[in-house]
Amino acid sequence: MAVAVDAVSTAESQSGAGVTTATDTGLTIGSSLSNGALIVGVGWDTKVTSPNAHWDSTGTNQLMTLIGTVDTAGTNGTVALFGLRNPTSGNKTFSTSWTTASVANIFSVSFTGVDQTSDVAAFKNFGSATGNSSAPSVAITSAVGDIVIGAFTNSTNATDITAVNNTALCVNAGFQLAMNRAAGAASVTMSATLGGTDQWAAIGVDVAAAGAAVASGPLMAQIWI
Repeated sequence: MAVAVDAVSTAESQSGAGVTTATDTGLTIGSSLSNGALIVGVGWDTKVTSPNAHWDSTGTNQLMTLIGTVDTAGTNGTVALFGLRNPTSGNKTFSTSWTTASVANIFSVSFTGVDQTSDVAAFKNFGSATGNSSAPSVAITSAVGDIVIGAFTNSTNATDITAVNNTALCVNAGFQLAMNRAAGAASVTMSATLGGTDQWAAIGVDVAAAGAAVASGPLMAQIWI
């Protein structure tokens, strides 16, 4: 079974200024999700600590796993990826909170065909990189049948992320978060383009495919590999 995109946010959302919580309702997860998973990227205009997140925060209130986070080496900018296996279907509320008042930028994508064994198995090979240039980039170990998700932020509000490679998920002027996705391979480079030289942070994760069922013996027992 290969990982496939179920749904993406209708648009990237942005919180108000000087807050420590934010919500987003832009994603509707399919009702017939098989081996489902959810990834949410959040980028903050300042550097924040202790980020956490919930899906369907007004209902089932599922706690999401912080897959990974990194700061830029500049004055501002934190980016994070949150993950959740078997998320509640429907148009639900994503909620996140953190310390240090900031603007938060949010984008979500859901998948089918994801390994449900554990978070470690489903969201593999998190990687991060920082630099001072106009070309953020991070390489993620992956595999055929998986999907790689990348997320980027930078330090200076006046310097926008103008483009990403592979398949763009969100790239918006004035937003301190850009995201992309790519088909899995042995190694996948996720990169972006800034409007000028700036301190940046790039992160990525491999969303791993569920094992294939193989029929064996007269009872057609299923062996997961």
